[in-house]
Amino acid sequence: ALCSNFTHSPTALRILDEFGLSSCFDVIVISDAVDSRKPARPIFEAVLERLGVEAGQVLHVGDRLGADVAGASGLGMRTAWITRCVRDRDEALARYEGPSPDLEIRDLAELEACIT
Repeated sequence: ALCSNFTHSPTALRILDEFGLSSCFDVIVISDAVDSRKPARPIFEAVLERLGVEAGQVLHVGDRLGADVAGASGLGMRTAWITRCVRDRDEALARYEGPSPDLEIRDLAELEACIT
């Protein structure tokens, strides 16, 4: 599934289509379509409902500690924090007051090794 904070769903879906990514996902949830933005529960609940799974069966992968890690953890999802664009990992973690990510990866290419 793809869960994204984006202000205009048609634009987000067009971009995914243009890059040939839409078919990579069974479920796509864009924040403006569900009137909820990460880290709020409703956007994550929409993903779970559309996938038909429980939170404990999901690994949410994202690059924002507050939006992705805190939001998904709050529902009981495991989390992977992508640090590729994080300038100072230690500083980011020191400023963040939420739950720790379950995994840290530098790039999505590392994800397969973490889940197999």
